[in-house]
Amino acid sequence: TAGAKFQYVQTTWLDFLLRAQENASFSMQTQIVCRNHGGDELGPFLNLKYAHREGLYMDLPRRWSASLGWAMDRSDVEHVANLLHHADVVTTPASTMGLEAAIFDTPTVLIGFNEALPEVTRNSLHDYAFLQHYRTIVEDDLIPIATDEANLIRLINHLLEHPDTYSEQRQTIVDKWIK
Repeated sequence: TAGAKFQYVQTTWLDFLLRAQENASFSMQTQIVCRNHGGDELGPFLNLKYAHREGLYMDLPRRWSASLGWAMDRSDVEHVANLLHHADVVTTPASTMGLEAAIFDTPTVLIGFNEALPEVTRNSLHDYAFLQHYRTIVEDDLIPIATDEANLIRLINHLLEHPDTYSEQRQTIVDKWIK
């Protein structure tokens, strides 16, 4: 997830992925890990519909700091590194996870839509995330952007079957922003 700015739409993205999983829309069997941003309002993610759900692991931040909202120690960093290294595909609405996944050459898709609240997508996602926070990533086409639900499923399936797609772009991210 990407923090409180998107708090009203993030569960709809998770719900969509879970429906796709239930409907066998992915080209292989999946496990979904929802890694919550430390700035998230966690209440919506603590909903009973996510508790003990097969094929879903809720990965909530473990440490909180009064000044930062959350803080990661070495074991937390290693945990996230393992998540990104072992993931087959990362989906994110323009969080730093998209950049961090590139370190492990893990295929990533930016979620660029929300059919439940399109105005949030327009105002927060496009105007803030894609035109500011991720501007160069979007302009240089370094991570593919899903524009609707069907496109997201198509991109995830393509990356599951062809994980080297966008590998050169991920290396560009590492060379430009990580090294």
